[in-house]
This record gives sequence, structure tokens and C-alpha cells, in this order.
Amino acid sequence: MKLSLLFLAIIIVLTGCNNVNEYAKAKTVSKLDSLFNQLEQDGLFNGDMLLSANGDVIFHKSFGYKDFESKTSFAQNSLFEIASITKPFTALAIAKLVSDSKIGYSDLVKTYIPELPYESITIEQLINHTSGLPDYAQVLYPNWDYNKIADNNDLMQIMIEKNPKLLSRPGKEWKYSNIGYVMLSIIIERVSGKSYPEYVQEEIFNPLGMVNSIIPDYNEALKLDSYVDDYVYNFGNDKYLDPKNFPSFDNGTFTANMYGASGICTNAIDLLKFTDIFKSQTIVSDSIFKSYLKPQNIKTPMSDDFTKGWFYSRDSILGPSYFFVGGFAGYRSLIQYFSKSQTTIVILSNIYTTPVWDIKRMVNEILANKGIKYPKKSFVRKISKSMRQNNYDIKAFEEDFSCDTSQYKLREYELNELLDDYKSAKKDSLNLIVLKKILECYPNDASIINRLEELTNIQQ
Repeated sequence: MKLSLLFLAIIIVLTGCNNVNEYAKAKTVSKLDSLFNQLEQDGLFNGDMLLSANGDVIFHKSFGYKDFESKTSFAQNSLFEIASITKPFTALAIAKLVSDSKIGYSDLVKTYIPELPYESITIEQLINHTSGLPDYAQVLYPNWDYNKIADNNDLMQIMIEKNPKLLSRPGKEWKYSNIGYVMLSIIIERVSGKSYPEYVQEEIFNPLGMVNSIIPDYNEALKLDSYVDDYVYNFGNDKYLDPKNFPSFDNGTFTANMYGASGICTNAIDLLKFTDIFKSQTIVSDSIFKSYLKPQNIKTPMSDDFTKGWFYSRDSILGPSYFFVGGFAGYRSLIQYFSKSQTTIVILSNIYTTPVWDIKRMVNEILANKGIKYPKKSFVRKISKSMRQNNYDIKAFEEDFSCDTSQYKLREYELNELLDDYKSAKKDSLNLIVLKKILECYPNDASIINRLEELTNIQQ
């Protein structure tokens, strides 16, 4: 079995062979740099990537732009929304209250939130996503005006008024729920007497020296020069746009004042400091921290297990790891910690086309000294880019464009966006040629055949 480059480097550090150790590090850096440059070029990554092993930052580099309009590069203090990576912080804040004997994991949520219309859900079930509570898509999204900024109280009011049915009996099934973590933040506030941002700042950020991490409200965030805005890709114009142009999609804005499930803004260095808790921490008692990290025998669609705050997986070469992935609107993020080698991976991106799960897999493949399986690129984006580069001249586009289905994947939702964009711009002739070109490349795609026939009939 091959040893990973980083594991090999760590072994060599212990035996004092510095020359070979530096060679192993250089190989890792070269592979990461090549990978992320290619991802940026293909429109699959734009942001910050950090790798640290055994206390040594091996790779830390930014790719692309903080601001696409001004072509501004990222700065050392650039702050990203990390979305759901907020959850391990919320779980640790709960662990702190348990450690201080303020609450217990087996306590009923009803004890602290009596207005919540569910009797038997426990705090631990909220943490483990086994409460049965539905997610935003079933409760918040259908009942909220996307042009307004929601806070925790707004969500609570919807829960009281709509009394949504539980997806399963509490404790029976793992069902990911952002709502459960909003409820945890409400418990933190009611028990501590402090706001969620204040409590996390005092009990987690400050002790860990996370000096660049904040939990701002929406208006406060917009005033920060260091704040990294996010972007969605517009297929019709082959350019990145602010998600605020698409209110119903921009859940990063209309949930901006909701805490617990998301809300933290930070950078890669501070997230590296957060993983110091795995090596040494004084935030909670040792017994409670072991409980915080202990796998609960809860298999999820994304991991081998789940702890009281983290996804947990085991790799035959790299060993066990704790990780979390975040994403809303245009933000995508990952944090992963391998306990045996004390290796931390941080990925922060501000474009929604970032395939964070694929990138996680590829970085792990590099660390395990395996071959990288690169994800297929967007076929629709290839069309969009070619159209723009040829100034939307159909003849020039047809001469320039070629099929390469081995490297590109046709995604229906992307095609829908492109066709809608061209239709809105009254460029139906472009839609016709796009469908014809796709059919040449995918001649057996029944959906494309039907679309082409419908559009041809309409134009006739």
C-alpha cells in the first residue's frame, strides 16, 4: 500500500531526514497548485485554499477575484461566509453549556423553547440531525418574502403558525435540518443571557485566537471592506453576477440574520486555529469534548458516521477525519481534519459553480498519493463562452465549437438557465442553434430532440 506524501513527510520529520521531507512537501504543493489553477481556469474554483500538516502550513494560496467587477484579488484578511461550517461552532457552544452544567444533552427542547410545538425532541437530537424537524425548503422558503431579511424569531413564528409535521419520529432517522441548529442558537441565547454572536465570540473565537472571525448582521457585513461577496454564473452572458439579482435563489441574503445553522464570516487561517481544538483545548471539560467528537453510530449519505457536531469518515490510508461542508447562494466551503497526521484542509470559494465535494475528494486523493479523478466540466458553459467569444455570431460559433463529451457533462438545469437567458434577451435563434449543436454531440438525448421539435414548431 502506498504511503501518502504527507504521512511520508511526517514519518521523515520524526527520523530527521529533512531533504526527503522537503521533497515530499514540494510534490504535494506542486500537485495542489496545478489542481487549483486548473479548477480556476475551468470556472470551478475562486477563493482560498489552505493545507496544514503537523502544525506546518504547507500550502496557502488564493485563486481568482474577490470582486469580479473590479477584478480585485483576495487579501489576507478577506472574510468568507462559511454557511453550514457554522454548525460545529454551534455544537461546541452547546457543549460549553453542558460542560458548565447549564443544560444537558438529554434535556427536552421544550424546556427551553416552550412555544415550539413538539414535545419529545431532545437537544442531542437537534445536534445529531435526528430530531425529525424539516429543513428550510419545507418551512421557511414557501412562507417567506425573499425581499426581506429573516432572523431566528421570524423562523420561530413560522414554526408556531404552520406547525410543520415532523419527517420522522425523534431519534429514529438522520435528516439534515438547518432549523434544528437555529433552535440550538435560541437555546444558547436563552440559557446564557447573551446573543449568539456574543456567546460564540467570548467562548470560542477569543480563546482560540480567531481574531478575524465575526458573526455580523446583514447591514454590518456589507460595510466591511474585508467582506467577500458571492457570485452566480450567468450562462446567457458568460459572466458572474451578484445573487441579489435573483432574490429567490439568494438564500445567503434572506437568511442573513439567522444564526446557528450559518452566520459566521471568517478566513482560512482562523479556521485552522479552530482545528487546534482537536489537539488541545480548554473550552469544555475533557469528558464533554470526547462526547463532542465521539462517533454516534449514525451513518449519513455523506459520511461513515456523525458526531455531536461533525461528519466523520475513515480512510484506509489517511485514517479518520472530521469534516463539514457549507454552501448557500454563491458560497461554497470545506473544513476537514485528519486526526492521525494532524492535517487540516480549508477550502473557501465565493462562486456557486464550485463542486466542493469533488474538490474534497481530489485533495484527499493527492494526500493519499492516488491518481486524481477530475470532474467533468460544464458543456453548457462551454457553449456560453464560445457564443460570447464569437460575439453571438451563429456561423462563427458553429465553426469554432467542437464536441468533447469525454471532458464535458450536459446538465439539464444549466441548459434551462441558458435557454431562459437567451429567450429573455429575445435571442430565440441562438436557442435553436444551441439545441442543434447539443443534439450533434448527444444524438440519442430524447429530451433535446423534443425541445428542438417544440422550438422549431414555435418558430414556424
